[in-house]
Amino acid sequence: MQGRDPYRGDELREGLCHSEQADYRITTFSAEKYNEAWLDAAGVCGGTYLGGPRWVVSARAEHLEQARNRPGGTVRQLKSVS
Repeated sequence: MQGRDPYRGDELREGLCHSEQADYRITTFSAEKYNEAWLDAAGVCGGTYLGGPRWVVSARAEHLEQARNRPGGTVRQLKSVS
């Protein structure tokens, strides 16, 4: 039995936003379950992410709190698995 890749194009979209202050990678998901799967996979590398139910923003940690002012969401610190 083959599993379905949760990161197929139907489940997520990614884009980049460049500003004078920072670069942001924005990932949106077709369902909340794909968001959680993505964060679980990202947890292997660690990092800080700003996220809502169907989206995640990746950037340097110091820029995420300011970025949170517009869309809301929660800043999450993921610990890498060593």
